Amino acid sequence: VIYQAHQGIKKKYGGQRARWLPSDAEEPRPEHQKNYGKVYIIGEGIDGVEPGDEWGCKCGVEILTDETTLDLSE
Repeated sequence: VIYQAHQGIKKKYGGQRARWLPSDAEEPRPEHQKNYGKVYIIGEGIDGVEPGDEWGCKCGVEILTDETTLDLSE
């Protein structure tokens, strides 16, 4: 479900800025922890990786837009 939601975010908000939010996993991945709080471009990521790209990733994303309501439906 997270992977599918992330694909929808990439499709609708690609090229916009986003912030990498912490994971709610019991054992977060150290390589993802170093990205917490960093801003990146949706579709480019940080070193080519974005929250939700990898199987089992539970990191969050904050889309930085002026919209007050996001449409994540496909």
